[in-house]
Amino acid sequence: MEIKQDFSKARVGDRVFSIKHGWGVIIEIRLDSTHPLRIDFKSKKSTYTLDGKFIIHDSNPSLFWDNPLKDELPQPPRRKVKKTRDVWINFYSTFTSSGYNSKEIADRSATNDRLGCQKVTLEWEE
Repeated sequence: MEIKQDFSKARVGDRVFSIKHGWGVIIEIRLDSTHPLRIDFKSKKSTYTLDGKFIIHDSNPSLFWDNPLKDELPQPPRRKVKKTRDVWINFYSTFTSSGYNSKEIADRSATNDRLGCQKVTLEWEE
């Protein structure tokens, strides 16, 4: 697929986007040159053809009026993190208690009718 750009109506001061350098400003137009557009990027100055090519024989331009990638850049998948947490649960004949951060805390919270205390490892992904 061939991409077309037209900078024949460009003016000094126009803002343009390069795939290689990002945003820049046209600082000079020399129509007597094969690369009439002189662009000032933050990192360097470069020249381009009126159809946005860095090299005349390029198949596609690399200079654009707007960032052609802004809506097409894939977002990296959010990496799921496996998490675990150990809790101690008091068991009773009629109910089960909440989880406690340590056996000592579970023991202090227990009542006399506790049947037992069990360590449980919770696992989840975020």
